[in-house]
Amino acid sequence: MRPSSRPLVASSLLLLAACSGTGVGCPGLQPLPAGYQGPRQDDPVTVRLSRDGISALNQAWPQLLALVASGQTLSFPVACTKQSFAGIASITVADQGSAGCTDPSCGALDGQCTAADVPANVPVTFTGLKLGTRPGAQGQPGALQATLTLKISTGKLYAATRGGSLLCGWNMATPIRCGIDFDGARASPDENTVVASLQLFADPEFSERLNVRMFSLDGLKVCGASGSLPPPACTDGSDLELTDEPGGCCPSSNAALFKDLLLQSLSGLLEDKLREQVDALACAPCATDADCPVEEDGRRSRCDAAEGTCFNATAGRCPPAATGLEGRLDITQLLGTGTPSPADLSLVLGHGTQVDTGVTLGSRGGSVAATQAACVPALPAPVAATVPAPDFESSAPDGGFHVGISVTRGWLDGFGHALHQSGGLCLQVGSADVPQLTTGALRAVLPSLGLLTGPADAPALVVLRPQAPPTFRVGAGTFGPTGQMVDPLLTMTLAGLAVDVYGLVEDRQVRLFTATLDLVLPVSLQEDGCGKVLPVLGTLDQAVQNPRFTNSEMLSEDPQALAALLPALISAAQPGLATALTSFTLPPLGTFSISLAEAKGLTASTAVPGSFERVALFSRLVSTTSCPASPTPASLRLEGVTRGSARHGAAGWPAARVLLGESPPGT
Repeated sequence: MRPSSRPLVASSLLLLAACSGTGVGCPGLQPLPAGYQGPRQDDPVTVRLSRDGISALNQAWPQLLALVASGQTLSFPVACTKQSFAGIASITVADQGSAGCTDPSCGALDGQCTAADVPANVPVTFTGLKLGTRPGAQGQPGALQATLTLKISTGKLYAATRGGSLLCGWNMATPIRCGIDFDGARASPDENTVVASLQLFADPEFSERLNVRMFSLDGLKVCGASGSLPPPACTDGSDLELTDEPGGCCPSSNAALFKDLLLQSLSGLLEDKLREQVDALACAPCATDADCPVEEDGRRSRCDAAEGTCFNATAGRCPPAATGLEGRLDITQLLGTGTPSPADLSLVLGHGTQVDTGVTLGSRGGSVAATQAACVPALPAPVAATVPAPDFESSAPDGGFHVGISVTRGWLDGFGHALHQSGGLCLQVGSADVPQLTTGALRAVLPSLGLLTGPADAPALVVLRPQAPPTFRVGAGTFGPTGQMVDPLLTMTLAGLAVDVYGLVEDRQVRLFTATLDLVLPVSLQEDGCGKVLPVLGTLDQAVQNPRFTNSEMLSEDPQALAALLPALISAAQPGLATALTSFTLPPLGTFSISLAEAKGLTASTAVPGSFERVALFSRLVSTTSCPASPTPASLRLEGVTRGSARHGAAGWPAARVLLGESPPGT
């Protein structure tokens, strides 16, 4: 097995950073055919988009629109449809016939919708976007409001009746055959304004996943009609041009009335298409049934291959897409071990969702070992305490924030339990991993070892067997004026960690002794350039606590003399730990990078004074195009090891001096 490529204490946050985003997926995650079956917590992760964050998105609206409309243009297929006009006539709109068709012989202008009628593609070009919020009233959820300025140019659409029409005069045999062409630029102003209210809610029919629906859409009604807004937030009849088509009439004596009727039909079609677009974006995409989510009660949706989205027959609608991560994680890929240690994970946005001056998204999720590992005792999962909703604004750093992300200590403890029970923390480190790890490094304290291995250095092996899952303390995450860590953001404790030390004796590894100890690792996070975060390891002078020794029968020394070995072992492992602390990139939000402003504890713990229930990352949105080129990769260099305080024993623990700087050439 290989040692961990990153300290475990940062692994939970690294997992979120590497895998979060729209859709469920992550490198190393395999699908769960029956869905996630483990325990779940309410709101283990909370995401907050602040009012300042909304303003930042508005300042970069072209990049935001690009997420849903490439080139800021969407093409809406307007299918043939029959409209009833106040009982006067029944007119077929978008009666296009086959491609390139212009007369009834190929289906155009025949007054009926058939399979020959190809939908007309109507482009809508967005020229502006402004987001805002509308708090809910009388128990209703709040809404995210999007004010869009757009240009619509339909090109020629055909409108026709099957038979004659009174609108063509007294000749009852003359059908209506018109070309209708709407171009919002014909009349001033040359743009339309549409206000869409989008409700963000936890869908109770689909495991409380985040869903989005169009609550209201204003701005496309005909100007002057009941309920319409003033220009430019209405459809102006002056923007509609009618043309006579062969074989019928296009009413002229009743042109104003007819234009209004056609505009009402056309605006209704466009409104329906905009609603359909929003609904389609919210639906879970699929290629096969296996892509569709499994609900917490075991229900499964089926894939509508024609639409490319999932559909649930019981609910009569599509399930919302899951935003987050869910699947079976091969922990060997995350931690770099060689023994498969699968764990099932689920972390999906939804549940405690709220819109006020900003947008808060809650979540549902948990983790569980897929199989019980033989190297650890079977232990029950920790019970996560109920944690109050986070208050991001009152704890915001100087200068404010755009996006806040909080992770509960209970979720971290649960993730640590899953890692432990799956065997992901059963590691072994040998001389191939740490060249200094040889019997020669041990003989100075264990002279009798030379009688077993001879005078030459022989490879040594260290095997870790954690007897209890790791637990986490969330601190303030503060640093002193010279950059020293004052209160770590996260402190991971592995209580009762059994460390078996082996030496090569007569061509086979023989256990020399077992050290059982409590391992304490402090870690904080710091900003490390545009969109990057650097985990920082605190001092290790108190990393090993409460050591005791067993299984030392092969050695003639008193087991307590082995206490002096632990500083040497830590010193040997220190370079590996130092070089493992590399920057990671926070997940981008579309075309925006997320730049860390501050990492700190949030929501004071009532059980453990001085600690917190949540890890909070406050960040700002930065356009990826404004990020500078990546600097020369940084490195952590072990400068030296000195003897530590005698409070931990006569020998004292070592204190490492680690310098941060540019990597030397060739390293």
